[in-house]
Amino acid sequence: MATLPFSRTKINPHEALSPEKLEKIFEIARSKSPQVHALISLLHTCALRIQDVVGLTFSSITQQKADKDGFITLHLAAKKFTARIVMIDKETIDAVKAYQAVMSPSEIMFPPGNGKNPVNKWNKMLTKFYMKNGI
Repeated sequence: MATLPFSRTKINPHEALSPEKLEKIFEIARSKSPQVHALISLLHTCALRIQDVVGLTFSSITQQKADKDGFITLHLAAKKFTARIVMIDKETIDAVKAYQAVMSPSEIMFPPGNGKNPVNKWNKMLTKFYMKNGI
């Protein structure tokens, strides 16, 4: 039986966020930037990936009618033939609406950046935000 050599790239371990740390992140984002608050809300409360968020339109969230519990349903294309359904809560909808109110007229919430990976722009922006605020 042949064995393959084990090599590993340098990967940063993921850090689990405590409820206190997550609340601190939301509090800072809420007070400093509607854009970051909306982005973090979509990522953390809806368990979206940054790839899912980049390119979303405001109308895909703000123009849907909420169910009796205050949630809206968002259908996301996952791969060629599959889709995911995500429930978005009222607080996240409110964060998106607050961001839309200060955004210049644009339909796309988080436009993709240029280059090989269109989400790098938002990864860098979040990293800068976290580092600037000591998170």
